[in-house]
Amino acid sequence: MASDLLATSAMVDERRKTPKGGRPRGLQSMPQVDPSLAPIVEAVFQQFPALAKHRDKFSAIQGRPMLPGMVGLGPNGKTWVDDRQLESYPIDESWNPMPGYYTTELYNTAAPPAEQASLIAGDFLHFLPSLDPQWAAMKDNVVPKEIPRDDHAYVVQGDAYLRGYLTPDAADEWRKAGVYKPDQIKQLDVMAEYLRRQGSSLLPTGAR
Repeated sequence: MASDLLATSAMVDERRKTPKGGRPRGLQSMPQVDPSLAPIVEAVFQQFPALAKHRDKFSAIQGRPMLPGMVGLGPNGKTWVDDRQLESYPIDESWNPMPGYYTTELYNTAAPPAEQASLIAGDFLHFLPSLDPQWAAMKDNVVPKEIPRDDHAYVVQGDAYLRGYLTPDAADEWRKAGVYKPDQIKQLDVMAEYLRRQGSSLLPTGAR
């Protein structure tokens, strides 16, 4: 089951190599956070102060609506169902619609606000290792060693592994499938506390 979930996360990332939908690119007049998402993003920052410390680095915008069953065409000419709930853009990606920010473009705006918050928080965690060296070290310590440490697989599958526990979606497949072992759960609980307690200076003694 764990291998199936990791394979699925890798497949989703392959879809991210296709041309991206949504908005015109690089509109400098756009607000850093879409006003319609601002209350949700603020709730994420209130829940996770360790993310709020870097709020000036994150952008969240609405993309095109999520279209279940929409067929996309990949770079290899094969078709696939485009069921992406969001799109992530590193700060230096040429496709980034908000240059200078780590950007989350949310497609699944029909989801309940709590689920939208979970999606956005999970995507912000995708960028946190670039901003927080201690978070990066904790991630490296907890992600299973069978996940390759090359940049691409580690980022994609490692982040999926963290999100499945720390910011699960409504299905909560990773935890229900018993992916996490007791020692990993202990480490992940420390990471959850880190997110809630604004970083390493407030970690409990012995958890650093």
